[in-house]
Amino acid sequence: MGHDSSKKTGKKLLIVFPDDWLPFSPTTLNLYDTLEEDWDVSVLAFKQPHESWHLGHRKLHVIEIHDRLEKILSTLDDVVKFVMGRTLQLRRRWRSALLTLAARKIKADVYIAVDTHAACAIQRLGKSVHLMSLELYDRDPFVAKLKPSQIKSVLTQSKTRLVSLAPHVLEPVFLIQNAPIFTGPQPEVKREGVVLSGSCIPEFGLNMVLKYYRSNPDRRLALHGTLYSSDEKIIREEFTAEIATERLQISLDYMESKQLLKYLHQFKVGFCFYDLRFEDVNQFNFWMAPSGKLFHYFAAGVPVIATDLPGMQVVRDFNAGILIRDDDPRTIRAAIEEIEATYEEKVLGCYKAASQFSFDKTIEPFKHFLKTGQSQ
Repeated sequence: MGHDSSKKTGKKLLIVFPDDWLPFSPTTLNLYDTLEEDWDVSVLAFKQPHESWHLGHRKLHVIEIHDRLEKILSTLDDVVKFVMGRTLQLRRRWRSALLTLAARKIKADVYIAVDTHAACAIQRLGKSVHLMSLELYDRDPFVAKLKPSQIKSVLTQSKTRLVSLAPHVLEPVFLIQNAPIFTGPQPEVKREGVVLSGSCIPEFGLNMVLKYYRSNPDRRLALHGTLYSSDEKIIREEFTAEIATERLQISLDYMESKQLLKYLHQFKVGFCFYDLRFEDVNQFNFWMAPSGKLFHYFAAGVPVIATDLPGMQVVRDFNAGILIRDDDPRTIRAAIEEIEATYEEKVLGCYKAASQFSFDKTIEPFKHFLKTGQSQ
């Protein structure tokens, strides 16, 4: 259900989301739910590919996806990258143009644009935006197109990441994480096994996890989230016996945040890896910011084993798990054993991190700025 409309400002706020996986952007959904208390909020986004991805009561303006054209544009980008060593980002350019056309028909008083191509789409209409930077793109062509005079504020994960937007970053800057709202520890249950949640793809550690599991088939492993169909087929063929005995579980059902936290809480350890052997992952965007799944592990009280990168230091800072630098199954097993040896301490560290980065706390300064025009 929505919030009491009698408390709202009467002004319309449009969140412009430039992709088709809105249900998997906790920051965007939490922003909607938080601002809905004061504003008439809606989201402009591309049509999601699966009807099972639920968005509840949230109001959407949907743009249809031209699958064949987008595949052609992506192929052309791959060719250019192979020949010239860089991408023209034709698909993002196409989607930015579609956002401009769609936004022209929507009345709004305030615009929050997710990433640079959405911001440029709205600025083409002569509108100012609050820029929420979730993803950074190598050699982003839209950075040069941004108009500093039409950026009212920036929301991002850390000031280190702002270097990618220079010289367009203007105060105020609000630091928020891709974290859920933390309402307190989950009721304690018997925990068992390890889980890889979210995007269970090779770039985000699937091969590393399967390599560990092949050496430790006695352990319980769960893969939850999204899998490439080709990877799912291989896994189901290779681990038929383990799946039959539920030592390996594959869960591809979409879960909203509260449901996901309850699900994760049944596991002893969560994996959060970036496989740097993939060029698309071994770049600034992933080095300098923690994955959103990390904060769901924290809120579920699940200690983490993560890739040792600057953006993952929050794990070490809060003693909420172990950071590792290789994918040797022995390294992962040793990390699990180290966590189990000080388990309650690590769980407490998770909950401290979850409380520190709870979305409702970190978004308050931005909410104040939206309503008053003044920084706290």
